[in-house]
Amino acid sequence: MSFKKSHFIRCSFFLAGIAVLIATVGCATTDRAAQPAKNAEQKESTILTYPDWYSDEEGLEEVYPSSAYIREVGSGSTKQAAENNAVSYISRFLETEASYSSVSSLSATTTDSGTAIVETTDINTIITSGIKLFGIQYSDSFYNEKEKEYYVVAYIDREKAWNQYEPELRMEKENFMAYYTKAEKESDTFHKIKMMNEALDASKEFKEKLVFANILSKRLTEKNFGSDIKTLSNIPSMIKQELLTNPIFISVDDDFNGIIEGAVREVFAQKDFAVTADVSSASYIAQVCVEYNRDFNSSRVVLNPCMTLSLTGNSGSIYTTGVECPRVVAPNEQAAKKTAVKDLSEEIGKELPDDIKNSLGL
Repeated sequence: MSFKKSHFIRCSFFLAGIAVLIATVGCATTDRAAQPAKNAEQKESTILTYPDWYSDEEGLEEVYPSSAYIREVGSGSTKQAAENNAVSYISRFLETEASYSSVSSLSATTTDSGTAIVETTDINTIITSGIKLFGIQYSDSFYNEKEKEYYVVAYIDREKAWNQYEPELRMEKENFMAYYTKAEKESDTFHKIKMMNEALDASKEFKEKLVFANILSKRLTEKNFGSDIKTLSNIPSMIKQELLTNPIFISVDDDFNGIIEGAVREVFAQKDFAVTADVSSASYIAQVCVEYNRDFNSSRVVLNPCMTLSLTGNSGSIYTTGVECPRVVAPNEQAAKKTAVKDLSEEIGKELPDDIKNSLGL
């Protein structure tokens, strides 16, 4: 073989090798360049599989707006555990909402936005029965591979739940209104007050259910029961007005320096009774009789003091009560009476307020 031919063959093999090498390197380079794009695509695909509510509070609000839903996110090692966890958060939310609006008695205040409920008592039972009534719904669960945890949203549709709850609320309202309407028709002040207090006692469950209904939907509660809330809140002021516009005249038999009258007047004032010194302007007469019950078998002055009080009006006797004191021993009658009325006045201050509360509901 000639040198030229041999040289040509060697050059041909060399060039072919170079071509193969370039092609191989080119393919490898193309694969490496495509790999980040593929990874990015996979990453983007993974992000897009996350539920919108999972990302943050803003995402949760977008899917389940708090104005329309009571909702909480729960997590757990199983789907059921996640659902139970979310339900526990909802129960806690309802109890917290109730406690934030808790005061000693239901009242309503008129604001620019309407009538606002500011009350509840312990309504855990009401909350539990309410949840059982309208139930809780759940989103599709999401499983986080990295955390090995399930996530789910438990939610209550506010308006749907309120509409399901409304018949129970209306039933309690009708029970309360039956007492209230009867009390309104009563003409005697003290009978009316007693019946108003009975209406308040009958309103206990109505108030509790109002609180729960208000948590579900304040708008619907105010729209449908706003006037009833005002009626409930107005009862204490109605009772006070009845007392102020129907004054009492106090008459005391055998008082000592006006001490007994002063003690009775003070108790009436504590109970918001209006007391007048003009018998002609009085709606009621409080007749107080003091008896000293002297024991004449002793060489000294011995008294067994007691007091009776009778409250009467145009319809007759309204209320009767009395107090007694231990016997008093003194060297003379004036000293004995002075001690007796002092002891009686102290007993009046101790016993009469509770007796009026138990008998008249004041």
